[in-house]
Amino acid sequence: MKNKTVSGGQNTVRISGDRVTRSHHPWSLATRKLLAVCAEKQLDFVPKWLGRDQDGNEVFEYMHGEVGHYPLPHFFTSDATVCSAGKTLRQFHDAARDLVNDETLTWRFAAKHPAEVICHGDFAGYNCTFKDAKVVGVFDFDCAFPAPRLWDIS
Repeated sequence: MKNKTVSGGQNTVRISGDRVTRSHHPWSLATRKLLAVCAEKQLDFVPKWLGRDQDGNEVFEYMHGEVGHYPLPHFFTSDATVCSAGKTLRQFHDAARDLVNDETLTWRFAAKHPAEVICHGDFAGYNCTFKDAKVVGVFDFDCAFPAPRLWDIS
C-alpha cells in the first residue's frame, strides 16, 4: 500500500505501508484496551495498536483486503459473506465482554442497557476488509461502547 490519505468519517486517516495513522481522542485509551483484549484472545481480524507517532497520532496495523465500499462488491450479499460477518461479530463480542463493567474506561458514547458486550458501534462493510468473500479485518473502533449485542446488528 502506497502512502494515501483518506477520510475516515470524522478523522483524517493516513495509510503508509502496513501502518494506519489517525488522530488521538479522549476515548482512545478505551479503544487501545479493547484492541489489546482482542489481541490477547487471538482475534487476528482486529488491528494491532503500534503506538503513537511524533505528533501524538495513533498508529495501527493496516488491515489488508477489499473494503466494502459502494458500489458493493459482487460477493457482498452472498451467504458466505453474511455468515462470515456474523461469526466475526460474535467472536468480537465474546472477546470484548470482559470490558463491559470496567469503569476506568471512557467510551465515546454512553452505555446502552442492558450492556451485555462491547459493541463495535459501526460494524459495516466500510469498516471491514474482505478476502475470498470472508471478513478478514475489522477496523475503526471509535464508536465502540457497552451495549446489547443486538445494537451491532440492527
